[in-house]
Amino acid sequence: MSETASMGKKDNRELCADYLFMVGTHHMPFDRLIQMADRFARENPDASVLVQYGTSQPPKEANGRENLSHQEMDALAENLKGVVLPGGPSLMMEWLRRGFLPVIVPRDPELGEHIDTHQIRFSDFMGERSLIALAHDYGQVKAALAEPQPVSAAQLDKIDSASAVRAFTKLVASLLAD
Repeated sequence: MSETASMGKKDNRELCADYLFMVGTHHMPFDRLIQMADRFARENPDASVLVQYGTSQPPKEANGRENLSHQEMDALAENLKGVVLPGGPSLMMEWLRRGFLPVIVPRDPELGEHIDTHQIRFSDFMGERSLIALAHDYGQVKAALAEPQPVSAAQLDKIDSASAVRAFTKLVASLLAD
C-alpha cells in the first residue's frame, strides 16, 4: 500500500494534528480504538485527527499512519490538544513526559486485543494516581478530550524510577502468579 493510500480519508504529509490516537506496536489489532478515532473525526470535522494504526485496520475518517517515530511524536506534541493511547506503560510514560495527561483506553483480552489483563491493571493503577484519564468507552474518550488536562510538576514527581520499578516488579509477580 502506498503512503498516500495508507493515510486514511485525507493526505496529511505535513504531519500535524489536533488529536492523536495511537494503538502502539503490539501485534494484535486494536480496531476498537480506530473506530473511536473515526467517530471522533466524524463528530469533529474542524479538528485534525491522526491515527497511528500499527497492525489494526487503517482509519476511514481520520488521517492515518502505520507507525510514528519518536521525532515525529515530538513534532506532533508541539500543537496537539489531546492524545489517546492504549494502556501500555511505555507510550503512557512517553506522553506524560511530553506534558500530556493521556486518555488511556486499555486493550481488553476478552475482545481479542491482548493476551492478558496487564494493560487494564496498569491503567487502573495510573488512573488511581490521577496520572491518566482512564476511558473504557467512546463517551469517556470524548469527555476527556473535551477538557484535556495538562500534567503538573506534582504529577510528574509521582513518576520516579524506584517506585516505577517496584510497581512493575509487583505487576510482573502478579501476572506470573495467575
